Amino acid sequence: MKKYYSNPLSLLWKGWSFCRRFASAEDFTEEQLRDYQYTKLKDTLAYAAAHVPYYRTVFKDVGFEPGDFKSVDDLAGLPYLTKEILRSTPPEEFLSDEADGLSVSYIKTSGTTGTPLAFACDLTARAAKYGITMRAFHEAGYSLGCMQFVLKNCFYADRAFAYSRLTNRVSMHAYMNSKENARACDALLRRHPPRHVWAHPNALLEFGTSIEDARCTFRKLRGISTMSEPLVPALRRQLEDCFGARVFDYYSNKESSLIAYETREKGYLLGEQFSYSEIIPQDKTVPLEGEIVSTTFFSYAMPLIRYRNADVVKLQKNQSGGAFRQIKEISGRIAEAIVLPDGNRVRIFNFMHSHMQNVLMYQIVQDARDHLFVDVVPVDFGRPVDMESLLNELFFYVGKGMRLEVRLVGALRKTAAGKTPRIVSELKD
Repeated sequence: MKKYYSNPLSLLWKGWSFCRRFASAEDFTEEQLRDYQYTKLKDTLAYAAAHVPYYRTVFKDVGFEPGDFKSVDDLAGLPYLTKEILRSTPPEEFLSDEADGLSVSYIKTSGTTGTPLAFACDLTARAAKYGITMRAFHEAGYSLGCMQFVLKNCFYADRAFAYSRLTNRVSMHAYMNSKENARACDALLRRHPPRHVWAHPNALLEFGTSIEDARCTFRKLRGISTMSEPLVPALRRQLEDCFGARVFDYYSNKESSLIAYETREKGYLLGEQFSYSEIIPQDKTVPLEGEIVSTTFFSYAMPLIRYRNADVVKLQKNQSGGAFRQIKEISGRIAEAIVLPDGNRVRIFNFMHSHMQNVLMYQIVQDARDHLFVDVVPVDFGRPVDMESLLNELFFYVGKGMRLEVRLVGALRKTAAGKTPRIVSELKD
């Protein structure tokens, strides 16, 4: 398939139009939201049935006709789309027969749950993603053209960081976030003090503790948008103390099937105006906790219907009175779990609280079914770490049958994309 590159001004214009619409949608009543989602789902299903080979076959197999779609609850009658199905099915089966005219670009996932996947993203999908992202960034003080520091998977052939006049942004690859590179980048940031930061939270904390005076360098900072890693309360407080600015978490995926973002007054909102989300409960008595499943509203080149993202979340009803559901906690990938000696798996939402003294960051490494390392980066290597509280809290999750060992380390393991996984598995089976 040919690749088309859209006019950046067109993308910018469409994106800001989406941004305004998405912001106003947050004030929907429950009835308005349900009507909006029903209309979007009906349009997505009709388009997929008419233009996407995979869905034509699936709908025929289950006896589904888009014209019979009368309620959002009817979506539950359709099968899930999994990563395994995407890998085992020829890619062209998922592409719209109109894709060549939709200004398509391709985005690859990081492959944390297996072989990386490629997703076709058309102009409308990119503009919608840009719009919802800008809506989220506004909460952290971002405005178009303001100075920004980005610390994530930014690849450069010959350097760890760079400044772009065009975007007014200093970008640094989180994987190359060594103390030496951080201090060199700090000199550049002092000349271009950021008003907004967009970063992996663990990498940003490493950066802030590596430079001489983070509050001086980031003296004009309005807010921080974190992404891609679970933001536990202790890490949030450490970042806010280090940089002197409020942190707003932003959750999305490469597939552009799911968005959630933190606001100043409305809580941590699930992006109900961007896609439709369902929960597969791990425990039927807790219906708002489990794997999240999404259906896209704006992806025409490659619609995703009931897509299992492999992320686990805890939702709650809106505490501020709005119609959008709120994120209570994001646990991360299903694959990020500890395997117990009996073969069962346990996930950990909030391990290692802020009362544990001298703990900057942590990572759990499992090298055997009955053994875990807890790698801890201390604030100060010259002060003791509260080992007893740390081990007792972890024993609460994994039981006394697990052997635990704490290691003090200078840095945690990162993926090639610069992310710091909370759990690293070295198990062979």
